[in-house]
Amino acid sequence: MKEFPAANLVHILARIEALEKTVLSSGVTISVDQRNQLKQGFQEINGWMNDWGASPTKTQINKLINDISTLSESGFQTTSNMVRGILAEELAGLTFFKIDSDDAKSYLNRDDLAGSDFETKFPKGNNELTEAGNCFAFDRFTGCVCHCMRALEYALNAFEKDVGAIPTKYPRMWGNIITDIETVKKSPTSKWKSKKVFYDSCLTYLDSVKTAWRNQVFHVEAIYGKQEAKDVLDSTIRFLRSVAKELSE
Repeated sequence: MKEFPAANLVHILARIEALEKTVLSSGVTISVDQRNQLKQGFQEINGWMNDWGASPTKTQINKLINDISTLSESGFQTTSNMVRGILAEELAGLTFFKIDSDDAKSYLNRDDLAGSDFETKFPKGNNELTEAGNCFAFDRFTGCVCHCMRALEYALNAFEKDVGAIPTKYPRMWGNIITDIETVKKSPTSKWKSKKVFYDSCLTYLDSVKTAWRNQVFHVEAIYGKQEAKDVLDSTIRFLRSVAKELSE
């Protein structure tokens, strides 16, 4: 899926119309300056269409750009009409999705949802969080929660490593990891004692997430709506922002 701002399409159509008017107002002969303006204008349109990749419209525009120095007024009109027609055919074959502007601003392609510390210290976890935001913006709310849990798992693994928990059960599922962390808590090390408030809060949060969200979404026991997903996403962001002050992948 490619992102293509609607404003670019508006610019493309308006620019083609403006360039055609330039030729219509020129009389029989298109001046050198006008030809340069036309060339620059269609090069600008091609720039707006870069996100489309290779396309018939771009191919036709490139042909027009290459021929602009020798095209007559009628030749330009014919070629310009061909560009319009091909563009219309391409647009007819595309599907556009409308994303809520507030959601797009807050969540779409945001790699800083949990702050710069998390982005730097948890690059893999941050990728998952970015995808959670993208899912939310596209109304894929259960997918959003899944990616939140995957982002949190990087924090859980970092927590396990930081407390010095010894793995006792495989595979390393959340329940097994949390059990091993609880073992350390029962006979706390000097490090646990020195970071007790932080460690206790991490353990409480992750254990509650395991039961309330993680198991529910990965064992297909829950489907999430917008407000539920937002609650999970916002909670995840707050926790990961806090964790990144102390831990790293």
